Amino acid sequence: MRKKVILYIRVSTDEQALGYSLKGQEAHLRNFCKIKGWDVVAIFQDDYTAWKGFDRPAYTELNKYLNANKGSVNYLLFTQWSRFSRHTSESYSEIDRLKTLKIEANAAEQWIDYSVPENLYMLAFYLSAPQVENDRLSLRVKAGNRQAIMEGRFLSKAPYGYINKDKYLIVDIEKAAIVKYCFEAVAKGNFSCLEEVRRSAKEKSLPLNKQSFLDLLKNYIYIGKLRLPAYKEEPERLVPGIHEAIIEESLFEQVQLILSGKRKPYKGITKHGNLPLIGHIICPKCGKPLTGSVAKGNGGHYPYYHCQRKYGCNQSVSANHANQEFFLYIQTLEVKPEILDLYVEVLNEKFILNTSQIEIEKKNLESQIDLIDKNIVSLEEKYIFQNSITDEVYQKYRTKLATEKSDLVMKHATLVKMPNEFTKYMRFGLTLLNNLSTFYKNAEISIKKKIVGSIFPEKLRFVDNSYQTTKMNSVFALVIATTKASIKKQSSKIAGLSTNALPSGLEPETL
Repeated sequence: MRKKVILYIRVSTDEQALGYSLKGQEAHLRNFCKIKGWDVVAIFQDDYTAWKGFDRPAYTELNKYLNANKGSVNYLLFTQWSRFSRHTSESYSEIDRLKTLKIEANAAEQWIDYSVPENLYMLAFYLSAPQVENDRLSLRVKAGNRQAIMEGRFLSKAPYGYINKDKYLIVDIEKAAIVKYCFEAVAKGNFSCLEEVRRSAKEKSLPLNKQSFLDLLKNYIYIGKLRLPAYKEEPERLVPGIHEAIIEESLFEQVQLILSGKRKPYKGITKHGNLPLIGHIICPKCGKPLTGSVAKGNGGHYPYYHCQRKYGCNQSVSANHANQEFFLYIQTLEVKPEILDLYVEVLNEKFILNTSQIEIEKKNLESQIDLIDKNIVSLEEKYIFQNSITDEVYQKYRTKLATEKSDLVMKHATLVKMPNEFTKYMRFGLTLLNNLSTFYKNAEISIKKKIVGSIFPEKLRFVDNSYQTTKMNSVFALVIATTKASIKKQSSKIAGLSTNALPSGLEPETL
């Protein structure tokens, strides 16, 4: 009586690349059955999308066929045992299950005669070899992914606020602004709960649900870091990413404290007050820092800067008056457009010279990175193929090379961004210096405080309706003191400023 056979075909992407396709397997199995004189009653095929276990689309249909045609099938035939399964214990279980249905599972290219007990040794080898291969591949993938994270690369789909481009994370300007808004809203306590922040951000096109929004607020990627999972005896840790941060680390930490319940949201200096000079103005009488508060009376609220009781001083001044005088004072600090033009010309000249040096340094870094990659390949060849070095030596030098490469990649990424960063700072700085009083007048209190701190590193004194300070930011002082005639004389001094960042608190990210 002729045997009835079901053909089962499955491929992986690697085998497809080698020409070991579904059609090739089918032709090979049909020829095998023709030689044996067997009848092919059905064919089922799975592609590489389902390679683990037996929970596969076609194999599920195969089982339905067997249940509907009990006793009518003698063999389940495939080309190799790796096509049947790559998991040893699952393979044995499925073989035994098929036996209860009086069906023998077997491979045309790795035939097992079950009547010979010794052949079970070969079956064990055929079944375990694919799993060993998979486990080794899994280790290589994990090691590769881990190394990529150590080098600062993000391997998954870009989180909200970023986009994937050429294997790198790039900031999405519009979405990044919404991310920053969310963090600042939570930190400042502008809303009574997180859900109100999420709903407010949703009106700005944030598409996240409650849990995704909470995950966003806890994601270290927004401060330019990646989470490296624990591995063997190494604990989980954070590593620097090569992508650009969207928010400052201090703001992120504030939000984490709020989420953990260790800190209440910051509500502002006072609900009604306008006190941007707190922390920057000192008592003209005792020299101690002035604080601020709002007095109620005559149906209104009246903010004051005043000395603290613990100092034993009762000095105070109307905040409205002090704020107005400060606004008039900074109007005198605005820089004339013609002075800015000369200042920019000198900076541009200096930056052009620096750009040439940057390109040289970039090429130098690229050469060093290329050399390290070659050393890594050489090390892996000695370890994997030549077996000429021990595990300990391999791990030691692999880690060393990976660390060196990570540092070089970070330096290279910084140099790549420098031209754009310079243009951005220049454009923002010009606008600010030329419209300082207007910018200050329209800014929120938190931004006003940063402007004051950036211009005046030391405390201000408000005496006889005028402001006194012992020191002004050196960059700012140099620019406002420069005239058309003197800028040429001081060009070398000014040019040196092109390599300096703007004072803390004045960069676009902050404002």
